Amino acid sequence: MALTKKKIDAMTYDGRARDIRWDGPDGISNFGVRVYPSGKKSYVLQYRVPGRRLKVRLRVIGQAGVLTLQQARTAAQKHLVGLHDGEDPLDNRPAVDTTVKQFGTIYIEDYSKA
Repeated sequence: MALTKKKIDAMTYDGRARDIRWDGPDGISNFGVRVYPSGKKSYVLQYRVPGRRLKVRLRVIGQAGVLTLQQARTAAQKHLVGLHDGEDPLDNRPAVDTTVKQFGTIYIEDYSKA
């Protein structure tokens, strides 16, 4: 059976290292909800990049409660279409502009007591 809002709301962490409940055969393949020990739930998509078939990747789509189930499914489908066109959904993440060394300097300048 496919995921529903009622099922997602009733989910609790079951103790597994990676507690993911997958969408059923009526839903999107490799799409599911990950439940964290804190009780937080996130929509996830598991996939393999064409040409790099050995590595399975897990992309967090968004937090349940912030995104609706339909919005998460739509985003997952967009990622799958991009994947089919050769795009890796995790390669589209925003780049981090500040290095640890730069952050240390900024922190010392802004928060150190003279």
